[in-house]
Amino acid sequence: MKELPKDIDKLPKEITLDIFSRFTLKFLCQIRSVCKSWCSLIDDIGLAILVTELAQHGEEPMPLMVKHIPEDPCKLWFLLTFKSTYLGVTYLKMTKDPVYEFKRDIWSKGYNLNLVEGSCNGLIYSIKDREDRYHGTTTFVVMDLSRKRSYMVPHINFPSGLMLSSGLGFDSWTGTFKMVCVFYNKPVVSLASPLSIDLITENLVTMVHVLGTDSWRTISNVMSYPTKGEGVFAHGCIHWLFACLDLHQLFEGKDGRNKVVCFNVAQEEFALIDLPRQTIEGERVDHLVDLLGEVGLVFDNVGESVMEVWVLKQKKLWVIHCRFSKSEPLKNGIIRVIGYWNKDRDILLTININTKKRLFVYCLKSRVVCEEIKFEHCKYGRKTEIRMYQRSLFSIPSNKNLIQMI
Repeated sequence: MKELPKDIDKLPKEITLDIFSRFTLKFLCQIRSVCKSWCSLIDDIGLAILVTELAQHGEEPMPLMVKHIPEDPCKLWFLLTFKSTYLGVTYLKMTKDPVYEFKRDIWSKGYNLNLVEGSCNGLIYSIKDREDRYHGTTTFVVMDLSRKRSYMVPHINFPSGLMLSSGLGFDSWTGTFKMVCVFYNKPVVSLASPLSIDLITENLVTMVHVLGTDSWRTISNVMSYPTKGEGVFAHGCIHWLFACLDLHQLFEGKDGRNKVVCFNVAQEEFALIDLPRQTIEGERVDHLVDLLGEVGLVFDNVGESVMEVWVLKQKKLWVIHCRFSKSEPLKNGIIRVIGYWNKDRDILLTININTKKRLFVYCLKSRVVCEEIKFEHCKYGRKTEIRMYQRSLFSIPSNKNLIQMI
């Protein structure tokens, strides 16, 4: 790659940004420390939006390992990928030092929370501490791994309610990140009689925190919907699965509405998106997944041992990505789609069989589960998560809650 001209600082800002937009994210992160003017230009929100959108279509995602051993800090490592020329096997190897670590104070080691709750434009977040299984004071930590900084979100308290889910999104109108929490403002869901959707939505509360500010605020006069699972940010919205809070329906095997809940981060309004098709007998909508800035929807047909992955495009259009059989080596295990393994849109899968986890890659071109990913000198177990990470130029706003990683 040619060196940048020394007099580039004399060019108009618009031209410089256009030049920088043609480089890879990796290169821009490297030259960010050259001087203050370049750092300021590379941190420009317009450049971050443009380059991140281009990177989602051209750069390889990076495997990220998150590990939490009881009594130890939660640690995150980037994983190096290499292929054995002798065995023809792809291995993942941890970098020498973790990219970040933090103390995680969870109410009980017996309950299993996700080590990472979600991500948005290169930022990932986790629950740092929570007093109780479903409610109480909760603290989130947002991590910027590219700049090795983290942000402690102010405490949020659910004194009598049930926290359903959370999400992190980016408001392109104001250039700010927003943390969103949805909770049911009742201590117990009644078993006495079936619940109507109107009764459920009337008792839902949605709270928003703008990163860089000091508090949370409640969204009023807006219809909320019950949500579940990880919130996936794409096309300016956070997406969750529709949650069924009527326990009578759950006991009857019904999973609530066949909808995806969508929260517009800029307008702060909810909407419902129809699924690409209706579920059939023995099938369930398993989970949503972030597929390089797009929403992936996973159907799991238990009866036919088949899984489908759909992708939500703009204008709420669903497109099927792949369909594969849960035969060997995926048989008799709990399968989750982690994300795209590479820029060819191959799928990385994790399968859990009797507390043992294994990684496999589904090849889109050959339409088969083509290889198993092995680990060198590290274990992939119950207290470990693998995620696919995409670099970004987006950064956390500076304030008193910002912490520089060591």
